[in-house]
Amino acid sequence: LGPDSEGNPAHILAFNAVVTHNNDRHVHHFTVKAFSGFQAELCGGYGLHTILWGAVGTNGRVFEDGAFSLAGYTGLTIEFHYDNPDRVSTITDNSYVEIYITHNPPAELKKLAGINFGDGSVRTTSDFNVAIAGNTDTAVTYECPAACLANNFPSGQDDITIIGAMPHTHALGQVFELTLLDKDGKVKASSVQNYYTYDRQSYTPLPTPITVGKEDTVRTRCVYTNTGSDAVPFGLGSHEEMCIFIAVYYPALDNVLNPDFCSVAKGSAASFFCGAFTDNETGPDVVKNTRLANGFGAEKGSCETQQPQSESTSTPVSTQDDPKVTQEPPTANNITFTDSSSRSTSVSAILLVALISKLLA
Repeated sequence: LGPDSEGNPAHILAFNAVVTHNNDRHVHHFTVKAFSGFQAELCGGYGLHTILWGAVGTNGRVFEDGAFSLAGYTGLTIEFHYDNPDRVSTITDNSYVEIYITHNPPAELKKLAGINFGDGSVRTTSDFNVAIAGNTDTAVTYECPAACLANNFPSGQDDITIIGAMPHTHALGQVFELTLLDKDGKVKASSVQNYYTYDRQSYTPLPTPITVGKEDTVRTRCVYTNTGSDAVPFGLGSHEEMCIFIAVYYPALDNVLNPDFCSVAKGSAASFFCGAFTDNETGPDVVKNTRLANGFGAEKGSCETQQPQSESTSTPVSTQDDPKVTQEPPTANNITFTDSSSRSTSVSAILLVALISKLLA
């Protein structure tokens, strides 16, 4: 995946995940990470930088007006995360990811990169001991302050533009909010997913791109409902929780290789990140009040309708359906499940040239 004979770096134009037939309930998500030199030996350490991702319901993506540059990287790894809640030890998987690359992208293509807001480094549990309380709703809030952004912008670059994202929590997630604040704390833009569903997650282009300046603050808020009696911690397991806004932006910050730099900064990894955990809210109506504040009806799947004053002046008002999008999962290296625990099991495969790549002229 290095440069071609003329020194041109490789660029990723598209990817497609092919999940083994009937294994969609076991393949939780995948990540493709880039590394330089021998950093792959870190096996998930900070030398591995996530550039592509996909979760349940993600078939693939063509980046129509941009490409991910692999300049500075020498190889890729792919990591599949699996669920095995029934503790079955005989399941096998042949899932893979196709990656489409070129060394000669059209000049007009935007130089894309990834950035993660919220808790991309999954530090909430280890450093803050926050959990999703039982029998109620919980909201957690993170911020990437202006100083964090400004310190990572190269000289002469004042902003980046987010064109798409994949919000990510686990099963308890209900609402996902990203808010952009200017230097005076005023809201400049927001992206809200009022009916988040863990079962169907995918990268989605933003209807209106969000431009983030180096004097801005990015606030991420995740809202959860826990109907069980036990508190659920944050962590890597599928039965734990996360709060990550995985975004694609342009132009790429040339001096930044780690897309998690805006993640929570505390503890042993504080020097790698500069984001902050700012709030933890618990109560019976957090989800409902959040949706009301965002202009949605009190009940999931419907909005209140006004009664007509008379038949001659009545105007029918339709209720709003639950905006869940149902997608067919991908259908169709052998990987055998040997860990029968109910938590996620990660399996990595090193890609020195490319896992499944197709060179484009």
